[in-house]
Amino acid sequence: MSRSLSRRFGVALLGALCVNCGMDSDAAPRANGQTPDVGGSQGSAQGGSINLGPGAGGTATAGAGGGGGSGPIVVPPETELEQSFLAPVVTGKYVFSANPKSGRVAVIDAQSYKVRLFNAGFGPKYLTALPNDRGAIVINELSHDTTLFELSGDEVAVSDLALPVHDGANAWAVSPDGRFAIAWTRTETAQALDPTAGSQTISVLDLRRGRATELTVGFHPTQTVVDARSERAFVVSDDGVSVVALGDDPEVTLLAPVSEDPLEEPAARDVSILPDGSFAVVRIEGSSQLRLVDLSRDDELAAYDLGAPIADVDLSRDGTLALASVPGIGEVVLVPMPPGDQTGFERVKIPNEITSSVSLSEGSELALLYQNGADNSHLTVLDLRPEQGRALRTLDLKGPVAAVFAAPGAESAIAFQKPISGSTRAGLWSGVPTLARRSAKVVGTDAVPSALAFDSAGDYALVTVGTEKSAVYGVYRVVLRTMQEDFVELASPPAASATGIVEGAGRGFVAQSHPEGRITFVDLETAQAHTITGFELAARILQ
Repeated sequence: MSRSLSRRFGVALLGALCVNCGMDSDAAPRANGQTPDVGGSQGSAQGGSINLGPGAGGTATAGAGGGGGSGPIVVPPETELEQSFLAPVVTGKYVFSANPKSGRVAVIDAQSYKVRLFNAGFGPKYLTALPNDRGAIVINELSHDTTLFELSGDEVAVSDLALPVHDGANAWAVSPDGRFAIAWTRTETAQALDPTAGSQTISVLDLRRGRATELTVGFHPTQTVVDARSERAFVVSDDGVSVVALGDDPEVTLLAPVSEDPLEEPAARDVSILPDGSFAVVRIEGSSQLRLVDLSRDDELAAYDLGAPIADVDLSRDGTLALASVPGIGEVVLVPMPPGDQTGFERVKIPNEITSSVSLSEGSELALLYQNGADNSHLTVLDLRPEQGRALRTLDLKGPVAAVFAAPGAESAIAFQKPISGSTRAGLWSGVPTLARRSAKVVGTDAVPSALAFDSAGDYALVTVGTEKSAVYGVYRVVLRTMQEDFVELASPPAASATGIVEGAGRGFVAQSHPEGRITFVDLETAQAHTITGFELAARILQ
């Protein structure tokens, strides 16, 4: 996968009525798996359900051969599902929930369960958190402006700063230093757009100086990220990568092409940007070439042929390693960043398995390898720690694997799956010990798994099951060390993008679809649940 779950649990919540973290809640999983951040996963977090319908066929078997003998194995294309399960996070100990119908944002204290309501603009809808627990900002969809919430200790206040954004803004990218919040328009949603609607405007908000600047970028943006130094932003689109210089006077300084073919299908591209903003790594569906684009110069594009079509690429969080899955020749290729001489690429054989999806753990301790283009219940763990000699271990998780996420610390992972053949259960997930040789915990569910959140220490996970279309919904509290799972039934359907962890309170939460607002908190140590309902009616409204 191009991005794995645990990297920077993106933005604030999501209300029970309607909340989006920069993505339409009905959006289908994106083909290129991109997320709005640099060098790793997690930005706007989409926790909605996906279709885990029948796969493309039976399990194929890969040979161990390389370039000789028979030709490369043809592998069904992967379905990028990982981003569909990402969960948002709160700011400090607070959960923010926007209600576009009432024009209010609820702020819920996860320790005391106290709820306060703040008036925002017209149609507050798209929330994101500011770094270092400084607060949150929301796009008011109908008034085309923003409301800024400032957090200082236990106090939350609405700023007088209300900066304008362009019409149709529905997503956020925030600089690591919190100075810049970039509102942009994601086009990879279920919304029906006119062919002329290229969504080429972005609004760069300078929260320090109180200024908004509108800029024009490429046609149909799919990803916006900011580099680690908060100096440049990058907008991936049909046209390539628009490079935006931030600072006192933001401007577009470069359009970097990601292909030498102007007629290449943009939807087939998988683009990842290094955290320092130096290069973009590009994979093309069906191509054996891994492209590296210099984001500081015009027309600087290098290509590296890996020997067979590249099925997936994942970039390490620190941007020093790209791991490419090349199932046609039964290999994964470790590509240092920047690559230098291709002869230095390390190749690891994956015998007797087709592993066309790859997910690196947060610290690059291991890679999780699997296939979901065709039904396959196998998960291969590649140990990347220097002293382990690239050890491999393959587990049979019984049901076809759809997506796998490594917990922080890499000692465990959660896999979302299709039900085992012949099962009457609606869904399936597994808790997988990854560094120790232990059996995986396979859990059948009465509803399809729809969202996942880990705590930052990798001790606990929440697995939410059910959607607004299912008859059963609930959340599992998982103790990752032992894989103990405790089920908490929910009284109403979980809202999309609405499962997360409040680190300071030691609790997880699931916001639900309810006309008066409903959120359930789960104590991570005890699995005890506390549900708040009707906070739209009961809370005191603050200006």
